Amino acid sequence: MKKLLVIVVLGLLLVSCSDYKTKKLLENCADFKWEESTGLDINNAFPKLKNKLKNSGYEQDFKACELEMKLSPITFKEKYK
Repeated sequence: MKKLLVIVVLGLLLVSCSDYKTKKLLENCADFKWEESTGLDINNAFPKLKNKLKNSGYEQDFKACELEMKLSPITFKEKYK
């Protein structure tokens, strides 16, 4: 029973870490695209992703990054890690 509990807890931790890494990759990509198109560093004004996504232009960049990640995941991970 203890072994099962340990396995479940470790599994949940790994899933949580994976989700965090995916969000961070997407945020790095969107930050890059935003800075490339506007010349501004969005991290100075909005350090949290939740606040960045309130900007419609940034949200579009984030969605474009999601699509790019789906189409070529290995290249995407190497480019934005």
